[in-house]
This record gives sequence, structure tokens and C-alpha cells, in this order.
Amino acid sequence: MKTVFRIFILAAFHLDMFRAHRNGTSQLLHRHKRSWVIEIYAIEEEITTPFSLGIVPVNNSADTKVEFQISGMGVDKEPRGVLRINRHTGELHVLKKVDREKHQTIELKFTALEVSSRTLFTQLGIDIEILDINDNAPTFKAKNYSATVKEGSTQGEQLVLVKAEDLDKPGTVNSTFTLRIVSQTPNTDNAQFFIDESGVISFRGCIDYEKAAKYELIVEAKDKGDKIQLSSSTTVVITVEDQNNNRPVLEGTKLVANVKERDSNVTLLRIKVSDRDKPHTPGWKAKYTIVSGNENKNYKILTDPDTNDGVLTLVKSLDYEDGQKRTLSVMVKNEIPYFTCTVKKVVADGLWELEKTSDEGSQGPAAETKTITIIVEDINDPPEFIPPFGTAYVQENSAVGIKLKTFTAFDRDASLSNMFRYSVGDDPAGWVSIDQTGTVTNKQKVDRESPYVKNNTYTVTLLAIDNGVPPLTGTATLVIYITDVNDNTPYLLTTDIEMCVGETSSANLIAEDKDEELYSGPFFFQLLEKESLKGKWKLESTLGYTVRLIKDKDVYSGVYVLHFKIQDKQGESSEQNLTVTVCECTAMSKCNPLASNSLGGRTIGVMLAALLLMLGILLLAIVGDKSVFTQIDGGDCSLWKSNTEQLGSDCQVATNGSQKRIYYNSGQGQMAIKGKKINWNESTMDQTCSLTNNQYDSMAQRIVFLISKRVDSLHSGQDDLLKYNPHPYADEGEEPEMLHLDAISIPDSKFSSDQLLDLGPKFKTLASICNRQAESKYNISVTNK
Repeated sequence: MKTVFRIFILAAFHLDMFRAHRNGTSQLLHRHKRSWVIEIYAIEEEITTPFSLGIVPVNNSADTKVEFQISGMGVDKEPRGVLRINRHTGELHVLKKVDREKHQTIELKFTALEVSSRTLFTQLGIDIEILDINDNAPTFKAKNYSATVKEGSTQGEQLVLVKAEDLDKPGTVNSTFTLRIVSQTPNTDNAQFFIDESGVISFRGCIDYEKAAKYELIVEAKDKGDKIQLSSSTTVVITVEDQNNNRPVLEGTKLVANVKERDSNVTLLRIKVSDRDKPHTPGWKAKYTIVSGNENKNYKILTDPDTNDGVLTLVKSLDYEDGQKRTLSVMVKNEIPYFTCTVKKVVADGLWELEKTSDEGSQGPAAETKTITIIVEDINDPPEFIPPFGTAYVQENSAVGIKLKTFTAFDRDASLSNMFRYSVGDDPAGWVSIDQTGTVTNKQKVDRESPYVKNNTYTVTLLAIDNGVPPLTGTATLVIYITDVNDNTPYLLTTDIEMCVGETSSANLIAEDKDEELYSGPFFFQLLEKESLKGKWKLESTLGYTVRLIKDKDVYSGVYVLHFKIQDKQGESSEQNLTVTVCECTAMSKCNPLASNSLGGRTIGVMLAALLLMLGILLLAIVGDKSVFTQIDGGDCSLWKSNTEQLGSDCQVATNGSQKRIYYNSGQGQMAIKGKKINWNESTMDQTCSLTNNQYDSMAQRIVFLISKRVDSLHSGQDDLLKYNPHPYADEGEEPEMLHLDAISIPDSKFSSDQLLDLGPKFKTLASICNRQAESKYNISVTNK
């Protein structure tokens, strides 16, 4: 840019000279002279001010007065206030110091004006070059540097790069500097740090954490100034990361542990080690290995992470009889390989001569090993069966006393208890016994179909118990394989079925035999028909595991008992009854139930009316022996005693002519007849009746009891008394072609038990038999007269 500006000024100057030569006449008439000149000055930075740079030369005559001006850098542009010119003489003055690192050149515009005409006389450019001095020291990019080096690292490798710069004029001695390590703390004999021209810091020798965990380096950068040399420094901290250059050392000269035989999962010993490496680092953490003596995997050894101890544990029990003393060999290493580094020769300006070893290359001394002695203490051992497992084969239902198996046990104790006896342990069916020779026999017949037999096998546990304190027991297992015999007959899985009336229907019946297949199915089914059942029932597919029973459509409703004969393929058979209920079928169930779980008021009313009617008829029969009419007051009906029935076989009637009183207490739910109590549930109403006819008093007692029980069941909501189980008493012959029943009209009014308190005039005759007494409970007494 400076060059372009100067060329522009020179071109303008020559252009004015050419115009002046061509217009010489006008030049003479009008004396006007312009000169374009470039002046170059030089000042040294940081020089003491003020001082004069001299007068700016201008070619003007004595009679031409001009005025001088300057502008630009150093005046009205940065750096401001550095220069000033005498407007009359043109002398240029430097007022302030200039920093070359900020402004290498100051460019000014110089102007001369004719005083009289205030026209431009001349103008030129002034360049002032600022000369450099060594006023800047080289500086580092950072005040502090840090790096980490692993113990055992290779010498000469780069650790850290430091950078510095000098702001003085490039390419001069003022900006050229050198780097060097001024100090190293601590200054150990095993390692030395150095820096190259590019600022890379490396080391020579062997890094050893145990000699120095940290190094502090002072690095200096110094320039080559011709008058003075300036410098600066920075601090570099090198941290050493510990590795494994120290082996763990097992402490103690004799390692002995004691343990009782049959103990397991117990700690035998804690092995102490020492290691000079940094605690809790991979080079410090110990790793233990059992080298020999653990062929049966009886032991394991682990490292305590806090103390670095080796914890030796017995995981499988030891046997004193196999040896009183055991020997283990234990080796200890660290988690990372061990290495060594030794300085053999120090070289002045090069890498040193070293000697290095490592476990990775199978060099150097081997890891340390120690011998551990285990002392086993003898205790009482249980007897042992040899072998502890046996099998036997026997046919079910065989004779008692068959020799099944002979077991042998022995006690390995030599100094302690070695006497023992045999016994049966787990024998769920109680079939076997064992004598003191170890012979197992059956003391009962074995049954293959027993619930204790699984897959034709029966398992027994046998014991050998010594006479120690406490006694110890050895066990053996006997598996008895039981072969089958044909000792079971086939049978139907169901004995009750339901079938629908009015249609030909069938049912599949399944039979089973507990014996194995050789002595079981397929079965042969046979129906042992009675004369009354012939032609109405038949079997289909009579050979197999199932049979189809077919009912003829002419079979009426009722309960039928069919007699079956079922025979297995070995000829063993059984006879079995099958109860078949033939009934009306509904959409909801196969047979329409005759009783429901809840009774409405109409049903209860009908039942009570029927019961009361029966009671009245029976009481009329009791009154006299003759067939007479008894008029009932307040009504148009009469009671007729039609006959006298004989006493039933289910009761005994007193015939001594005595009068008895029945005590009937509803609150306690008891009836007392002849000193005996009968319990039932009762309502809260009471009544006392006196019967004078000693011939039928027991019948009256039973009637009162049955009526009370019926009423109680209705009040308490019991429905079990209302259910009906049909039972065939006789074959009534052919069903009529069409049976029409009259419709029963039942009032819609709801029945209340309170209606029994006032039965109306139709029951006066019945009431005359019993004397109503106003008590809070029923009390029926029987008294002898």
C-alpha cells in the first residue's frame, strides 16, 4: 500500500511539471509552483522525547511565504500526539515515544500553502520508520505446564511440549531465543530431563516412583539481543505414575493352620505381604495362587482389598484318615507385570545405557512362594455304606421274609468310636427290616398299587448309627422294583348317571384296572339283566376300555339299578351296580330338580295346609274306635273316622293304661319323653297338650314332634327337608297314553306364620283335643296317673 501511495505522488508531481512546461507563459504571469516529494525519516522506539527531526525541505523563493501543515498518523490518527510541525519554519518535532510492536511505520501528509492566496503550494508524503530495540523478552504460552509419565517408560519419549514467542522484529537477534531447563527438582541420579529447540521435553534414564513421585522443572526462554538479552521462564510439573517395580514379599517364616476334619467354608489363615509400590494401585495389589497341594480343590485363596492379605479358605472338608498333615505351596504376584530398570552408564548429551527386565518376557527373578502346613484334627466320623445305593426286585404279594439286599457299612475311625448298628430310616409303608448283618428283608407283603409306590419303585432309606457322643449316622438308599400280578379287578369309574325320559339315549361308561396293562384292559362288559329290565337296556361295544349303555325310549322315569360284570383280559372279573336316574330333562340341567333353594308363600301355605289336614285325620282316628261323624262347628264339613291303623314298627306304645304328659320346650329346643331328650330348632310360641288315651299317646307324641320340626324348618329357611330323592318302590305298569291333571288354584296372598295363631271355627274339634295355655313357650308334659 505504501508503494502504491508513493507511485501516485510521483506521478502527480511529474504531471504538474509537464503542464508547467507546456504553459510557460501562464507560469510566468502567475508564479505558482507545486513540488511533490517523499521524505523518509527513522526514529528508534522508546527513545527519549521531545526531539527534532529537522526541517522539511520545500523549494520556494524568498519572496513566497508559505505555511506548513501535517496530518495523518502521529497527528490526528493513531498514535495521536506523537508529531508536531512548526507552521512557519517547517521544523518537525517528536513529542512521544512510539512502540514498534504496535506501529512499525508512521505515514504523514505534509502540506505547504501560500499565505497570500491560501492556495496549495506543495504537498508531499512523509514516512517515519520506527526502529526496533530489544524491549520484549520471549514469553511462554502458559504460565505452568504439567505432564504424567509412567514408571518404566522408555527414555527419550515426548512428555510435554512448551511454546514461547518474542514480539520484537522477526528475523532479528532481538526476536531469536533459545530454550533450556534451568533446574530439576529433585535432581535424582536415575533420571534427567531435557528440552529440544522445538520445546519438547523428554527424559534420560529410568523413572522410579519410589525415588521421586513428582518432578518440577524450570524452563527458560532467552533471546539474543545485541545490546541486552531478555528472558522469561515457566514451570513444568512432571507427575510419576507408579507401576510395579517392587515385588510383594511374604511375611513370616512358618505358615501353619489347624482345622478339624469335616469342617468346611472356614478361614484357615491370613497371609501377610509387604509391597513398596503405591498402595491400592495395580502394582501394589497382590494376587495369590496355590501352586501345589490343591489337586482336590479343597482350598481357595482370595485377596483382602483393604489390607492386601491373602485369605486362605477351606471350601471342602478334609478327612483325618486320609492324612493328618497337608502341605500347600502359595505364590504371590501383583496385578500387573513386574519390571526392573537400572542405569548402567550416563551419556552426556545422549540417551543413557540401561538394563531392563520384565515378567512379561520371562526374565528376571521368579515370584516368591511360601509353604503352608495344614494340621487336620481327628473327630468322630459317621459310618459309611459301601456302596451307598442298592436295588432289589420283588413280586407284589410275595411271601414275607424274602432277602432283598445286603448292605455293608464301616467306620473309618481308628482311635474314636467305631461300633455301629443298622436301622431302617425312611420306610413310609413299613414293609422292610434290616438285621445287624446288613441284610434287608420284607416284613410285610408289598403292594404295587400302594400310594407309596411311584413308577413301580419303592424307596427305603437305611441307617448305620455309631455309638459316639453324639452318635453319627451314615445313610444308604435301597430302591425296590416291584413287578405286578393280577390282584385287582376292573371297575367302573362312576356308579351314578342320569338319563332323559321319553327318548332313546346312551351314556359312555369308563372302566379302570389298577394293575399294569398285561393284567388290565381291554375289558369285556356284560349286563346282568333282570326280567323286568330285559329289552329296555343294552350295551354296545362291549370290548374295550369304555362301553356304551343304551336306554330304550319306553323306559319310564325312576331310579334303576343295573348289574354289570366287567372282566379283564386275564379272566379276572368283578360285578358292580350302576344306578341310573331316568327323569325329565330341562335346558338348564339334565334332570329337573323337585325342590328349589327358596320357597314362596304359596308353597309354604300348601304344605302347612296339607300337614294340618293330616294331623286332623290322625287325631280323629285316635278319639274312638267306632266309625262316627264329628261335626265341626262353624263349618259345613264333617270328619269321618274310616279305620284304625295298626302301630308302626318304629315306635313302642305303652299299654299299661297310664296317662302321660309330654313336656315340649321350644326355647331350649328339647322334647322330654320318658326321661329322654330330643333336640330340634323351634319358634317362640308355647303350648301344652294333655293326652288321656294311653293307647295312642306315643303316636301323638310323634305327630307333635314331626309338626314342630316341619314348622321350625320353614321358619328357619332350611331347605334340606324339602328336597326329594325319588326311590322306586314298585313298577306301576304301562303309562297311560294321555294323563290330564286338574289345575291347582293357589291364592296370591302371602302366608304368614302368625296365621297359625287363629285357625278359625273349622279347627275347633282339633282344638278341643289340646288345651291352649297362654305361655311364652311350648311346654308339653307327660305325667303318669
